[in-house]
Amino acid sequence: MMASGEKISEFTFSTRSYAKLVSHVSKFPTDNVTGLLLGHRNGGKVEFVDVVPLFHTHTLSPMLQVACMLVEAYGEVQKPQLQIVGMYYASSFTSGGVQVPAVARAMSEKISASCSFATVWMIDAAAVAKNEVGVRGYHGAKPDTSVDKSAIVVPDAALGCTKSLLSTHRYTTINDMDDHLQCAEIDWLNETYNKVIAEVA
Repeated sequence: MMASGEKISEFTFSTRSYAKLVSHVSKFPTDNVTGLLLGHRNGGKVEFVDVVPLFHTHTLSPMLQVACMLVEAYGEVQKPQLQIVGMYYASSFTSGGVQVPAVARAMSEKISASCSFATVWMIDAAAVAKNEVGVRGYHGAKPDTSVDKSAIVVPDAALGCTKSLLSTHRYTTINDMDDHLQCAEIDWLNETYNKVIAEVA
C-alpha cells in the first residue's frame, strides 16, 4: 500500500510513451501541441505507460474536458488500469524553450485536481536532436518547481526507437485528436502507430 505523502523519486517513460510524445511534437514543430500521459504510481515511482496526443491547434477548455473524459474511459478498460498522470505541451519544438507557459499551467492545474502527483512535461529540442533525454518535468500543482533530472528515467531502448522513428520520418504517421475531429476515420488512439513502435523497438 502506498504511504500517504510518500515522495516520488522516479518518473519512468516506457518506450511507447516517450516515442509517441516526441513524435507528436516533432510532427507539428511550430504549433501548440498538447497530449496526456497515462500511467500509474507504485509507491515512490510513477511509470508513464502510454500517451494520447490531443491537439496541435488552440486548446479550448470544452474540448480539453471532452478529451479528458474519453481518455479516462479508455484508461479504465486497460489491464492494468491506467489513469491520467500528467500532460505534455510544446509551443514551438524549434525554440528550445522548456518553461511552462500559462496555457499549460491552467491545464496542469485541472489535471492535478484529480491526480495529486501529476506532472507537466516540456520538450528540449536540442537534447532530442542529440538523441539525449529530451523531456523536462514540472510538478503539476506547482509548475515553477521542476522535477529533478536524476528522477527522470528514459531507457536507452526508448531513445534508440525514437531516433529511428525520426530519422526514417515514420513519426509523421502519428495521429492526434485534432486529426480525428477533422476526419472521424482517423484513429486517435494510434493502434497502428503503436505497432510501428513495437516493430522498431
